[in-house]
Amino acid sequence: DYTKWEKPLVAFVLSGQMHGNYDPCGCSVPQHGGLTRRYNFVQSLKAKNWNVVGIDLGELASLKGIRRQDVLKYGMSMKALAAMNYRAIGLGLDEMLLPLDSALAEIENPKKPFPRPLNISLADALPGKPYHQFNVRQYEIISDAKPKIGVISMMGPDLRDELNQLAPQEKFLKNMEELPKALKAFADAGVEIGVVLHHEYPNVDKAKFPVGFKRDAQIEKLRREQALQCAQLCANE
Repeated sequence: DYTKWEKPLVAFVLSGQMHGNYDPCGCSVPQHGGLTRRYNFVQSLKAKNWNVVGIDLGELASLKGIRRQDVLKYGMSMKALAAMNYRAIGLGLDEMLLPLDSALAEIENPKKPFPRPLNISLADALPGKPYHQFNVRQYEIISDAKPKIGVISMMGPDLRDELNQLAPQEKFLKNMEELPKALKAFADAGVEIGVVLHHEYPNVDKAKFPVGFKRDAQIEKLRREQALQCAQLCANE
């Protein structure tokens, strides 16, 4: 029960894959779910004088509605996360397919850069490139937090291969070349806590694992294995 915890050094609020669903979730009576409930939860932590840092995996966008409506919902969702002191958000499959340039144009505001969109794999996130000018970074160092926090958002190989087909306008860098640069920047800045967001939709044998629970379970199993490999790689660096 977190209400009985002693004050931590930092309290992370981790979320992801909202897919444009910010209405009440229906999980309680009366319905206080969705972003409203999350905001109240964050405020309850701040009221305890906790240092609260929000980080979102990404896939915030919806792809089910009218394109312009989906973009507007993405902008509203980002504003909601900003109100909850979220500092970093990964760019995943949904953001790439929104498409990404439309999503970034909706949220671009130099005076309010957070939550910072992140993707270490994205070529246009480099300095001087188009997405960098729209506030996207390969990684984020939260230097005003104590302890100092570093956040990286990565895409696995299967997802990158898929996006090469679905979003050919996006160009991706090699993770194994970019990751050491980010980790060196963390070390140089004195980062004490590292957070790695990992996006992947593993290729699963459809004959062996058809649509259904077994397929979903296998995908999650492979995701976990890849995330652990990613974490081990970062630890060894």
